[in-house]
Amino acid sequence: MAGPFPDSCECPRIFAVPSGLPFADAFAAGLRKRLQHLPPDRTARTQVFVSGLGQVSILQRVLREVFATGFLPSVHSLRNVEADPAIALPSPPSTGRRHRMLVLCRLVSAFLRQQGDPASGRESVFLAARLGALLDELLAEGVDASALLTAVPQELSRHWENASRFLALIGEVWPAYLREQGREDPARCRAMAVDAMLAEWKTRPPRHPVLVAGSTATDRTTRRLAIAVANLPFGAIVLPGLDQDLDEQAWNSITDPEEPSHGHPQYSMRLLLEELGSRRDVVRPWMDRPAPRPARTRFLGQALRPAPVTEAWRREASRYEDIAEEAMQGVELIEAASADEEAAAIAVALREAAATPGIRAAFVTEDNELRQRVIARCGRWSFRPDDNRGTSLAATPYGRFTLLAARLALGPPDLAVLFGFLKDPHCHAGGGRVPHSHNTSLAERVLRRESAQLPGIAGLREALRLWLARSEKRAARAEELFAWLAGLEEEWSPLTRFAGMRSASFQDMLGAHLQVLDRLEAAPVPSPSRSPVRRELEDLWEEAPALGDVPPTEYPDLVAELLIQGRGGYVPPGGHPRISIESTLSARFNPPDVIIFGGLNEDSAPGDRGEDPWLNRSMRAGLGLPPPERAW
Repeated sequence: MAGPFPDSCECPRIFAVPSGLPFADAFAAGLRKRLQHLPPDRTARTQVFVSGLGQVSILQRVLREVFATGFLPSVHSLRNVEADPAIALPSPPSTGRRHRMLVLCRLVSAFLRQQGDPASGRESVFLAARLGALLDELLAEGVDASALLTAVPQELSRHWENASRFLALIGEVWPAYLREQGREDPARCRAMAVDAMLAEWKTRPPRHPVLVAGSTATDRTTRRLAIAVANLPFGAIVLPGLDQDLDEQAWNSITDPEEPSHGHPQYSMRLLLEELGSRRDVVRPWMDRPAPRPARTRFLGQALRPAPVTEAWRREASRYEDIAEEAMQGVELIEAASADEEAAAIAVALREAAATPGIRAAFVTEDNELRQRVIARCGRWSFRPDDNRGTSLAATPYGRFTLLAARLALGPPDLAVLFGFLKDPHCHAGGGRVPHSHNTSLAERVLRRESAQLPGIAGLREALRLWLARSEKRAARAEELFAWLAGLEEEWSPLTRFAGMRSASFQDMLGAHLQVLDRLEAAPVPSPSRSPVRRELEDLWEEAPALGDVPPTEYPDLVAELLIQGRGGYVPPGGHPRISIESTLSARFNPPDVIIFGGLNEDSAPGDRGEDPWLNRSMRAGLGLPPPERAW
């Protein structure tokens, strides 16, 4: 049976798209060329696996353009194979990541209270989210959670001793909880789905093309899948930016057992080739398109030499100087004196690209504060980049309204929070937005004139009494304001009834919170962020019994962090079609014409991927995990 690869291309089949080419475009064009002689039904059955959901959407869009007149291959995420209905792999029921985080949050809070070091609701959710990421990493690397019982060294500092005791507890309690529930950890479900797929391929190899595209296979589960694909009758791996020019000394040093360079951009691909039993020189080009800037690729390859072999810099210094100018042609460096100056320069560059027809530009950064500064600067010129990085649900307009309602009901009395909520365009209270706005404006003027000693609604009511006492003519207006305040308190009552309790059901408080939002929300106000926030809160309510009871004073911060750690970032509609803010992975997968890297400072780049509150380096090594700087 004819396939997409020449007969001379033996297993394992490994191809590469050179650095500098837009990977998604180059891969789609090469795939089209390789499938054009096959029957249409085999094109339709072709499966392409990419790293994540973001890359799925990019490649689907590009394939629609390239295969405009024919059937489309299907695209699947390597991170979500267990939940992909198109693959329909047998896998046990999963706890779900949201349920797991709530259970872990309860365990973290209980443990810290026992240690006499209670964490706030926000800290508990953050630590639970990082613990969930650690479980994902363990299971992706083929390490069972029970390994946490024994793989911790002795003689640690107090912080790491506490962390190790808790991890040992998790290594025992979490597997037992899963057995009791008859469910599996989400990451374990992924590994089991991959096992099922590989077992099926072993007995019945697919008779259609299967490809892994653009992934560097940074975890063991992904590597196992990629290795199996490369050895299928019609399977192949297509690597992004494999450095085939780097000298052998530097290339071999990347995975040196004594001093491996885990953070090197070629590390994962080097490891994959080793496990495949293959070499760089047998990796074939995916298509007949040369690298657009070979001098730059070679120059950067030398700049990123592993530390043990950097003596070549001194030996080859004169040669590097000769090629540096050619390599860096088209690259500009801006050294800004402040973050505001940096944001202004980036915004100007994006504005110039927006004014140039047909030019796509992207801003890439790990610095969220800088990202917000750039968005604000662009807003002055009446355009907004398409922020593909997304904003946390807590930072959306409806998310802020939601959190203000919780802080007002259960937090300490605060007039700033009160008026922030009352002035929010989502809030109406009682007779509609117009009378509510008038009453809010008058109440604020009264408060400015009178020296109320109490914050919150109690302070506002006292200020109104003082204001009324100064003139009897104000009685009718004051009566209306008092009635308005009474109405506000009545509408808040489902949630405020929990104030003063030592502990209450998280599910009951969340249900009351949703009820308050329904009462106070101004329905006519269009809010694109409402649906994702409400959906997240309603999904949390379904899983809330897993968290149990919490102190009402912690509820506002707890909900805030759950919205931050919850569903992926919210991308507001209406962004510029050619100007975007991207992650490093999506920018590499589908690079624009102009790319701007910002925030390349030691304190903000490459982000917080090396932060691990649960394991230090020796503990990670004991568990067989890579060091924290290797983002997986």
